[in-house]
Amino acid sequence: MDKILEKVKVALRIKNSTAYDDEIETYIRACLYDLDRLNIVYEQDDPEDEIITCIICYVKSKFGSGNESYKESMKAAYRDLRMAIFLDKSHRW
Repeated sequence: MDKILEKVKVALRIKNSTAYDDEIETYIRACLYDLDRLNIVYEQDDPEDEIITCIICYVKSKFGSGNESYKESMKAAYRDLRMAIFLDKSHRW
């Protein structure tokens, strides 16, 4: 989880702070659960980052209280990427 958390924090532009780690980890777990229910498997040693990108989009769609249209666009990006990964059998059980 630490590897994912650090990548998500970089994407969120969070430096030198652990203040939001619990909230971000909750969103990461929720996203991994959503992917898991579709039999999409995340393997930490996988050099491809499309699942990390999917997780980042999910977290950006949930985190903070900022621009709602941006959050909606991140939600749409997450759904589109999740579907693309779902159709790519290399990430499924």
